Order: sequence, then C-alpha cells, then structure tokens
Amino acid sequence: MKNRLLMEVARNRDRLLWILKVACLISLVWLPFYLTFYPGVGMHDEIYVSQSPKGSTNQPIMYGIFLGGFYKLGLKIFHDHLIGTGVAILLLMVLMSIAIAYILWWLKDQKVNQLLVILYGLYFTFTPIIIDYAIAAVKDKAFGVVLMLLIPVTYNLAKQRFREVSLKKMEWFFLLCIAMMWTRNNGGYIFIAFAGSILVFMQGNKKLFAKWAASVLLIGMAPSLIMGSNFTEGLGVPLQQICRVVALDRELPASDKRFIEQMKSIDKIKAQYNPRTVDAIKWTPGYNRQFVDHHKKEFFKTWFSLMWLYPGDYFEAWRLNTQGFWGYLEGCEWQSKFGHSYEEEIYTTKKTKVGLADGFKVSALSVLPENLKEKLGYYVWDYSTYIPSGVCLWLTILIGCVMIYKKQYELLLVLAPAFFCSMTLILAAPIAKAFRYTFYYALCLPLFAIIPFLDNRDKAGAEKS
Repeated sequence: MKNRLLMEVARNRDRLLWILKVACLISLVWLPFYLTFYPGVGMHDEIYVSQSPKGSTNQPIMYGIFLGGFYKLGLKIFHDHLIGTGVAILLLMVLMSIAIAYILWWLKDQKVNQLLVILYGLYFTFTPIIIDYAIAAVKDKAFGVVLMLLIPVTYNLAKQRFREVSLKKMEWFFLLCIAMMWTRNNGGYIFIAFAGSILVFMQGNKKLFAKWAASVLLIGMAPSLIMGSNFTEGLGVPLQQICRVVALDRELPASDKRFIEQMKSIDKIKAQYNPRTVDAIKWTPGYNRQFVDHHKKEFFKTWFSLMWLYPGDYFEAWRLNTQGFWGYLEGCEWQSKFGHSYEEEIYTTKKTKVGLADGFKVSALSVLPENLKEKLGYYVWDYSTYIPSGVCLWLTILIGCVMIYKKQYELLLVLAPAFFCSMTLILAAPIAKAFRYTFYYALCLPLFAIIPFLDNRDKAGAEKS
C-alpha cells in the first residue's frame, strides 16, 4: 500500500514537471509575440469591461471582473493604463500554455504515437491564430481553453458512462463547466443541453447528478442573475428579423409600427440595416436599448406578429445572419484576428476602432528590434485565419458520425459542448462572419479527430490482456 502511494506521488510529480517544462517552452515561443504587441491585442469590448466590469453586461461578468481588477491595480500602483492589462494578458497566456501542455501530456498518457504528440505540440505552439489569441484579451480565448480542457475530462467520464457520480470523481468536470459559464454568456444554455445529454448516456445515479448539475448551473449563472444581463445581446436573430421586414418596406400593423418607432426610427433602420449583422442596428446611434430592455413582452409580441405576416422574410433574415456558423461564407476572418496593439489612447479617448480586427500596429515597446517586431507581427496578422465556422461544425458532425458508425455513442458527449455552442450561435448569433465566437474549434477540432481512435486502442489493449 505504501509503495503504491509512493509510486502515485512520483508519477504525479513527474507529470507536473513534464507539463511545466512543456508550458515553459510554449510560453518562451509566444513571449516575443507578446512583446511585439504589448500589452496585448483584442477589441474595444475588453477595454470597456476593464473600466466598468459591472456595467458591461454584454460581456461575461466574472471575466470582466478579472480584467477590471488587473486594470485598476495597474492604475493604482503604476499609474499606467497598460501595465494592468498587460499583466492580465500575460497571466492568461501562461495559463493557456499550461492547459495545452496538459493536453499534450494526456495524449502521451493515452499512448498516442510520440511523433503525433510532437505534431500536436507544434500545431498548438506555432499556429498563428492560436498565438494571436494567446496574446489577446478577448473572452473567446478563455472559453476555448475551457472547452479544450473538457475534452479529456469528459472522455474519461464518458468511457465509464458516468457510473461513479460523486464530487470527488467529478470535481474537475463541474469546475470546468462553471468556468464555461463564467467565460461566455451563452454558457448556461450550453451546460443545460450538455447535462441533459449526459443524463441520456449515464449509468450512474441520475438523480444525484441532476442535483449536482442544478447546483453547478446556479453557481455558473449567479453572476449574471445578480448583476443582470443585456437583453439585447440575446436578440441577434429576432431583432434582425424585425429589422429586415422594416428594411424591405413591408406594410406594418399600427401597433407594431409604434413599438418599432420607439425602439429605433424606421428611417434609421432602413438606412443602417446590414443583412450579415444586427450590430449595425443595435450598436449605432438611435437604438433605444433601455426601452427594449423594459418592454420585453412588447418586443416578442411585435416579433410574433410580424412572423405570421412575413415568414419568408424571417427565414431569409435568419439565413443571412447565421450562415457563417452552419454554411460556407467568405470573409470569415473579419473579427477573427487581432493585430492592433492596445495603446493608452483607447483607454483615454475611447476610440472604438482602436484594437479592433481591422488594422495592424505593433507596440511602441522597444524591447525587441523594430524589424523583428514587424516580422513577428505580420506572421500573426497575415496568417491568423482558420477553417470557417460552418465547415468546423460539419467536420465535428462528421467525426460524430464516425463515432456512431463505430458504436461509440457515449463519446459523442466529448463533442457536445462545441456542438451546442454552435447551435446557440445558429439561433441567436449577432454577426454572421465573426469566427472569434467559434475560436474553440482551433483548439478542439484536432483533438476531436483523434478521439474515435483512442477508444479503439483501449478496446484492443483490453482484448490482448
């Protein structure tokens, strides 16, 4: 018994050392890119949420508190707008490298061919879009890492059909599910569908699991329930459908017309309507967000009313607004990559375009030679594209079909969080071309591809023994 305990301790120590060594190597590769774009890259959303974590209800509140805490700490100690954000991004970068190192160890522990593990390591370390997000402040990076870490945890539980239901056996699973909800506003919906799917496959104590899942859901959703959430952020498709009817100059019932005019003037809707994104309506002057937030029932009454009158327009509005997430759509690199270094101006003047994925600018930090910064910067900026979101979804479904063909039904649970996230985007995505919403595929899809074959190897090993 004592020898077995000592062996377990030694194994855990060796595992930890291996993970830390690999994480250090990955971080050292990423560090020059971080210095090139110091304090990091991202969107203006992260600046707003840093300055007002509680007021930015369109962002995950816990993630906002994390960024805001470091931002305020940097201001208080160093009187600098950039240092706090830079430290937060550096910490997230290191944590991401540790997560990737853990995944590589897990593949190694699963007896995956050593050369393949090395190839996975090179992919995660040098793929431009992964480097880009590693040095970015965007929440999509944290959410993607959580979904990646759920893969080995869910795989191990799914192989056992969730027979042993206890906090000790499932603590990491539950903690990651909470993190999923804290890093994405649609995380609660994903978890509900995910937990429901687990109940279908599990052979353990379903009632106990349901109780634990309810507690996890409450913890995960508590921040948004307490602080409130942005109603408009969940109206991507419904709002776009109403606006398409208006933009096409359809005849409107008098009551619906009155409501729409209070929401935003019909003339402005016609002028600003963009079939690929509802942001052209809800983030432009004239949209009465407060009115909509306080008239939810009236909004849905108007939505249902126009749906019965113009179902074809509604379908077309949905198709155009979500096509990037279920079909092929060119130009999906928009709002997918980030190459503009954060600078003090965005904090002090709130220029909304600074930091967006529509420009390239390396940092003024002079730690690295300028010619090296340009080369590293353009490596990230020029090549940070990926397989379109819709294609990623269909590849995931194809992998699921392989699992079904091989009768590995329980392993479908490994794909479930990514699949359900895509489903929520298909139902309510605000921007058809924003790959950043599905960045998790860049981390998860290569791992999904190997899962069906891990199960085969396990069965082969069991037969031999």
